[in-house]
Amino acid sequence: MFDPNPVTTLNNSTLSDTADGAIFEGAYVQVNLAGVSQVGNVLSLNGSTVRIEDFEPGEGGRSMPPSTATSEWTARRGDNAFNDVMSYYFISSSIEYLRKLGYQGDLELFPSGIAIDSDGANGADNSHYVPGSDVLAFGHGCVDDNEDTDVILHELGHAIHHHINPEWFGGDSGAIGEGFGDYWAVSYRAKLPNGADPDPGKVFPWDGIAECWGGRRADVAHAMYDPLETYDDHESFGSFVSDELWSTPLVQALQDLKAQGVEVETVDKIVLEGMFDIGRNFT
Repeated sequence: MFDPNPVTTLNNSTLSDTADGAIFEGAYVQVNLAGVSQVGNVLSLNGSTVRIEDFEPGEGGRSMPPSTATSEWTARRGDNAFNDVMSYYFISSSIEYLRKLGYQGDLELFPSGIAIDSDGANGADNSHYVPGSDVLAFGHGCVDDNEDTDVILHELGHAIHHHINPEWFGGDSGAIGEGFGDYWAVSYRAKLPNGADPDPGKVFPWDGIAECWGGRRADVAHAMYDPLETYDDHESFGSFVSDELWSTPLVQALQDLKAQGVEVETVDKIVLEGMFDIGRNFT
């Protein structure tokens, strides 16, 4: 799998979705998959924390049953088993990280785990969290969304803030939720030795390459809040989008505090705690 994405691992911002497969070989890593199920000699990505399922049409309207293995998953990009593993590993790891931060027992945010469709969204260049059914689905338009941990963890970010606050609606909640999702993605990379490469301010370094949709920024210092405006998700305000208005102060604070020796885990906990008990229609 990739950890976090080939652009960052290879420090190469010129990578293309259509590049020869050999170019990506240096970006693959091996990991242990915890909590997988086994029936006989068949392994499936169906654990107590994450379940890979097929509940949405995927690329080309297809149905893509979850992959299985007999000993290990060895797929490369282009094989949906690779997307299954990326989704399973990073969502389950992030939820386990939440538990290590103290969100366990009575404070557990995902007591029933979460289901994921690794090839959903009708194949669009988009992914989503569905609050009503509490599921995540990833699209495969241009770069497959779940080839980039930023997309995987951004979408989990929406599940996190809805689990913290089921009243996450109205006001500026759209933009704030997007900003938190971007923060959660960048925060993971901040724990990696090369996580900021090659562009510390960019969110979605691989999924957001120029030939796809360009990604977002988390260093838009000129973005200013206007109390007369309402900030929905992905709303353009000329030189910035609403999401960046909220991600920028979070990410810049994280980077500044990390440079001063503050642990990323400490900043993450502060950000998470700030979302409790705020109700709806917040700004």
